[in-house]
Amino acid sequence: GMLAVGRSAKFARTSGSAVGLLSRESIRLSPITRQFWSSRGNRKAFYKRRGFWYTTAFVAGASAFAAYELDESGAFGPKTLSTLQKLPLRWCSHLWGKFTRIEFPTWINKRLLKAYAWVYDCNLDEMTEPLDSYMSIQDFFIRRLKEDARPFVQEGIASPVDGKIMSIQEIARDTDELEQIKGIEYSLSGFLGSSIVSETENLDAETRLYHCIIYLAPGDYHGIHNPVDWTIKDRKFFPGYLFPVAPVAVRKLKNILGMNERVILTGNWEHGFFSLSPVGATNVGSITLFTEPDFRTNQREHKPNKGLVFPLSYITDEEPNGKEVQRGSEIAFFHMGSTVVLIFEAPPLEFDVTIGDKVQMGQSLAHFVSPPKE
Repeated sequence: GMLAVGRSAKFARTSGSAVGLLSRESIRLSPITRQFWSSRGNRKAFYKRRGFWYTTAFVAGASAFAAYELDESGAFGPKTLSTLQKLPLRWCSHLWGKFTRIEFPTWINKRLLKAYAWVYDCNLDEMTEPLDSYMSIQDFFIRRLKEDARPFVQEGIASPVDGKIMSIQEIARDTDELEQIKGIEYSLSGFLGSSIVSETENLDAETRLYHCIIYLAPGDYHGIHNPVDWTIKDRKFFPGYLFPVAPVAVRKLKNILGMNERVILTGNWEHGFFSLSPVGATNVGSITLFTEPDFRTNQREHKPNKGLVFPLSYITDEEPNGKEVQRGSEIAFFHMGSTVVLIFEAPPLEFDVTIGDKVQMGQSLAHFVSPPKE
């Protein structure tokens, strides 16, 4: 009995000491505690650890709310979208653009490019120049291909880029909602900046209206080439957001193509209306046009939520009908991967590709069901 009492007393004294160490006075007086808090590194480590858990809780809560707000198609709701629009994606893209333009020492740069090519499965055998000739990551992004690397079909509609088919379909002339991916739509008039009915010329002719979206991955060749012979009449530049356009993002963000920064080239070809539109995205340094050497997108002074549009007519005294461009010639360049949208009139077509197919620039997207009338 005395042994049990002695153990109980010892436990009480030990427990009291432990509780005392947790009290404010004990923390202030304990030499070990004072030594711990006197170290700035220890204090920073403690706050970082606490901050980590706060951050984890915030991210978990935000993710739960975003999941709760998903609509029946699986897209984010308005509050989640409003929050995403406040993310500094343009600032990140500017920062990434600056990094990719840094000319590192040759031995570092070569390793960076080899790592990038390995991660994104770039075909280095197609390049016109050896890998060590590119002075920066940006130089590698805009690499050119050997002349015989991409044979270009001479009939029907050719692919303007390397990429993955996100959507390809015939559309009604009076529609304004198009699929950017199955089940998720975007506004056609909002994307083009005008009604498709006012743009199309052959409303009474035996032509149909078609729509195609092609996504370029970071490892793809970033050049954009003309898919047909056509005449460009107008260019509209819409400063916008720079949301990522990878398939996972396109499935979650309605009207992403109408919100993101984009360049709309419109005109006509032998069968009516034709439009080719490069769309910007996160980390796309800029979109350059061969028709306008000084043109640049993703400028700091352009705010995405101001509804800005910068139009330019290609109809001049020297070219009264617009800028004529040839099938297969370069028209634009992405300074990283993104998306190209084609909207055009044509006689009945039969598609040579389907959604999800990987295509190369110059490959046939569709051919005429019957030879078009001369």
